Amino acid sequence: MMRNEDITIIDFEIEEIKPAKIVVNIKDEEVIIKLYLMPIAVIANKDKTSFSPISQGFIVVNSNEPRWGETCSQENIVSHKSVKVENVSFEKRGVTKLLVENKIIEISPKVTNLNIYPDLRDDLGNPCVRISWIQLTTVK
Repeated sequence: MMRNEDITIIDFEIEEIKPAKIVVNIKDEEVIIKLYLMPIAVIANKDKTSFSPISQGFIVVNSNEPRWGETCSQENIVSHKSVKVENVSFEKRGVTKLLVENKIIEISPKVTNLNIYPDLRDDLGNPCVRISWIQLTTVK
């Protein structure tokens, strides 16, 4: 079992952030989803040979047909169904590069689930999107 004194949070610098880009067509609406991974910490083992970045995902949604609808909120999601997403194009992989201990660490999202609620809309009229992802890490 690993104890707290065996790991440490270490300093890092953000070198680059490029979002993953996903394009979805629902009926006559094209929805562009950008997923950014923002690092919040990097954890290392005691001798700094193993690194684990921790990140938070942020999404930006844009529709070519924004319109008003019920507000996208957790309370409203439970009473609505998402649409079946069939026409999905993963156009850009997305990568965040960190400088840690003179090494470049790249983190990228791998989307595992995508739900779109076209009846629910954000403040700008874009459809409500919920996305699940895992983080892939490469140390160079």
